[in-house]
Amino acid sequence: MWCSKLLRSTPARMLLVIVGLSLIVWGSTHPSLTGLVLMMVGMVPTVSGLAGICLLDEVHRSRRARNLPPGQPREGRA
Repeated sequence: MWCSKLLRSTPARMLLVIVGLSLIVWGSTHPSLTGLVLMMVGMVPTVSGLAGICLLDEVHRSRRARNLPPGQPREGRA
């Protein structure tokens, strides 16, 4: 998947961390439920950028595992 390769690159991971941190900072300036939601949403790209996890790749992998015939290992391991 081309987008998972793109999102695993170093510049894209840095961009994810910057976007996530900016959402967290922006949410912290709003003393309401909106601010809390913005901070929680900002944690997703921050953590995925720091950990190097591509969420789209994980969704694609789970859909592929759901379509396996019975008796076959789910993660490609025996």
